[in-house]
Amino acid sequence: MNPAQRGWKGALVMTYVGRLLVSFGIAFTISSIALGAETANLLVNGSFEDSCDSAGVGFCNYSPVSDPGIPGWTVTKGNIDVMDLWMNASDGTKSVDLNGYEAGAVAQCFATVAGETYEVVFDMSGNPLSSSYQTVRLEVSASGRSAEFETSVKPCVRTPPLFSCALWVQKRWAFVATSNITTLQFQSRESGDGGPALDNVVVTGKMPGSNPAVCGDGCCTREESECTCPEDCKKRCGDGCCGEGETPCLCPDDCGASEPDCNSNYVPDRCERGACCIDPTSCAVSTYEECIAANGTFLGPCRDCPDQNVVIILEPGGEVFTHVIGPPVACPTAVSRSARRPCGAGPYLDPWTSEAHDQMCHRFGIAASPAIPADFFGPGSDPFAGSLCLEGVSLGIPHFGEADTLIQRASDPFDRCELPSADERTVDIEVQELSLVSTNPIMVTYGGGQSSELWNVKVDLSPVRPPVGTLAAYKTHCDGGTYVNSLYVLPRFTFTKEADPQSSRVLDTGLEGIAPVTLALDVPQPWVHDVDPNLGAMVDLCSTFHAGISDNAPQPNCDCNANTIRDKCDIETGVSADCNSNAVPDECDIANLVSTDCNTNTVPDECDVANFVGCLTGPTPGGTLPGPCTPFDAEADNDIDLVDVAVLQRALGCHP
Repeated sequence: MNPAQRGWKGALVMTYVGRLLVSFGIAFTISSIALGAETANLLVNGSFEDSCDSAGVGFCNYSPVSDPGIPGWTVTKGNIDVMDLWMNASDGTKSVDLNGYEAGAVAQCFATVAGETYEVVFDMSGNPLSSSYQTVRLEVSASGRSAEFETSVKPCVRTPPLFSCALWVQKRWAFVATSNITTLQFQSRESGDGGPALDNVVVTGKMPGSNPAVCGDGCCTREESECTCPEDCKKRCGDGCCGEGETPCLCPDDCGASEPDCNSNYVPDRCERGACCIDPTSCAVSTYEECIAANGTFLGPCRDCPDQNVVIILEPGGEVFTHVIGPPVACPTAVSRSARRPCGAGPYLDPWTSEAHDQMCHRFGIAASPAIPADFFGPGSDPFAGSLCLEGVSLGIPHFGEADTLIQRASDPFDRCELPSADERTVDIEVQELSLVSTNPIMVTYGGGQSSELWNVKVDLSPVRPPVGTLAAYKTHCDGGTYVNSLYVLPRFTFTKEADPQSSRVLDTGLEGIAPVTLALDVPQPWVHDVDPNLGAMVDLCSTFHAGISDNAPQPNCDCNANTIRDKCDIETGVSADCNSNAVPDECDIANLVSTDCNTNTVPDECDVANFVGCLTGPTPGGTLPGPCTPFDAEADNDIDLVDVAVLQRALGCHP
């Protein structure tokens, strides 16, 4: 559980710090909803495996006049590359770069039924050998509708003979067919060569009268995923779901991409051996699991034990021994911000947890949310009117703990080195993941109440994307401030009969054309730049905006040297010294008479004395002094002695 950010009440009711913000209501009309299993892929050559062999070049370029072309596909604009050795594919060995020598587009026609809903699932990545973009975009369109998708270009460790490697992310989109033949097109939204990559395109559509989704039937339906039904749905690194068999070490993009990676090798620190502090005077080099089992603090591969004086032994049966092999040593400090790999400008993910609450309920059968119509749950079922109360269920993503909701934020509104101001900064936000379940089943009646049955409910997100929301932030003190926001959500309700879990009904507000739910937070809530590592908050470590966390001692003034940069950043970057470790630049301590500087060397006198004492070691081997000691050698004899003490005392003569 994430205590620091407890309080997001999912997509139905949101509460920050126990305050009710908005109730959830949907106005909708349902005539009938056809239920059934998904059809097979309606496309030909969806993974582009049936195309040319580059003969070691790495890719084949196609244009609208290429002959032969790509079976099943037509290049409709510009030109594209089918890649084999150029980069890894998400499915098979080939994929498409939608930017050949210029921006391009590919399309395929297929049979549809007018009025039926179809879902498009595809894998998206970016050409890692193109340095032009950190984020790439493509547009998908069909039946007069279109949507834009983007993803970050995330290189991974290549396996020869591949020229490069990038992680893939699964995307979903849906449309309603308007004719018996539909053209689906994917078009790059970037310019130049090297852009968005496309693979594993699958189109499925619900057919009237087919059976509901059944886990284990060999068909991965809209209601199933690799996490809920791994036997039907293929597991894939980079699809955004941490499925069975995937771990942060094997699949960091799904299971831990936001974890610390101090040596920038795209492997989470806890997947490598590193320094483990058992206590302040016991240091071992171990794995993350060994360190945690020994009740130690794992500092990762970028920290070294000055002298390893402990060995951690894991015995069969779960017993843990720490064997002392040397005298006490000083454990290293945690990795500093400057030691971590550079982070991009976003987007970032903010995790939230939801709890069961009597106000976290949706009520069917009121003016703003009509009853679910008759026959929805089966022939003869009565209209359903009543309350549906919900609680969060973990998404199962290890780095985000028990989070059941992920909010994607386009960027950080403020740089952590900026000073407080009255400025308002806005950034785009979207709900990326949602996982809620009913606290109790709902009762559905039949034949006017003659019989009844219980149905459990799960709530997640519709594949149809709602409008982007907005977060407005204010930096009111040196380490943070307050924010408000508004979000839009299209929930998908999955009802499952308690007596027959294979029987389910789905109400997808997005596919039904129901207006998105607006979630407005208008009561300012706290945020901070820097999170206390002892807090245990599950946060995006590359972001410096952490919502729902307060600074217990906010400081409004933090620019004592008037250089328009936060004093803490001056010290971190070396612009200012802080020899007495009081978090105030030395020049400000001297100017404000907190420290004296009798010898006018811009170093507080207490630090001069401390430095001098550290140099009283007698003549140095080789006849040279360490650099910090040279200013104290009044006789220039490479020996700090009592004569030099007298000189220092005269220099500090302003002290009584």
